[in-house]
Amino acid sequence: RFLDMALSQFVLHSIDFSTMMTDGQLILYNPQHVLTEFKEQKETTVRDYLHMVMHCVYRHMFVGASIDRSLWDLACDIAVENAITELGLKSVQSKRESYQTSHIQKLKAKIKDLTAEKIYNHFKTNNYPPLVLSTMANDFCADDHTIWYMSVDEKANVYGIGDSSQSNEDKDREGEDNGANIFISRAELDVE
Repeated sequence: RFLDMALSQFVLHSIDFSTMMTDGQLILYNPQHVLTEFKEQKETTVRDYLHMVMHCVYRHMFVGASIDRSLWDLACDIAVENAITELGLKSVQSKRESYQTSHIQKLKAKIKDLTAEKIYNHFKTNNYPPLVLSTMANDFCADDHTIWYMSVDEKANVYGIGDSSQSNEDKDREGEDNGANIFISRAELDVE
């Protein structure tokens, strides 16, 4: 219930490709994907929604251009999936938790608090084999992060959302408050 405000702030927009994604204001979802997930296990759909909300709460989508996107995406997914699991809510327990347990235990042995920034730094400083990273990405992925890295114009062109005629001055003002500098600098720091 402490997430009521966060849960009700989104504008829903259906798309006919991909899975689900958010930019912090919109939730884009593929109805076919949502229905398939719900049919398979209804808790997964609830967990996916909470997963996206947690990305917004932690402001994961606000990063600088120099970020390694694949590592940042994975670090963010691990951080929110771990946070959701630690809530212990029956309504969001899904079978993917069983795939995540061993990864989480190994990371907790090396990192005190599993924040996206600390996990990202750990991945950057420890040369994980691509196959391991790929397996982890599959086990933790719940949404598509592509929209995080798009401009307003790109969102308008690809998803038909936003206002591509918005002035550059307005776009600059939007970016002033988004915390991008905080997250990229924290992500690049050794925060263990």
